[in-house]
Amino acid sequence: TKTAIHKFDGYTVKAYEVNRNDSNALWGDEVREIIEDGKGNLWIFTNIGLNKFNPGTEKFYHYFFNTNYFIHCKAVQE
Repeated sequence: TKTAIHKFDGYTVKAYEVNRNDSNALWGDEVREIIEDGKGNLWIFTNIGLNKFNPGTEKFYHYFFNTNYFIHCKAVQE
């Protein structure tokens, strides 16, 4: 869907939905593209910026677009 990404482990499906009130959730109103890097991280492009998702730790890192440049905004740590 455009407002969530889903992970299937062979048995169950887990949804990671958009939630700007949760620092460890997907941010953005619309998922536009997902790319996997060489380390297995998922780079999720949304209408407001970029989310990096580490499937092993299930942590999100958020990057936002600015009119003049790309800003690293928040790395989520627990």
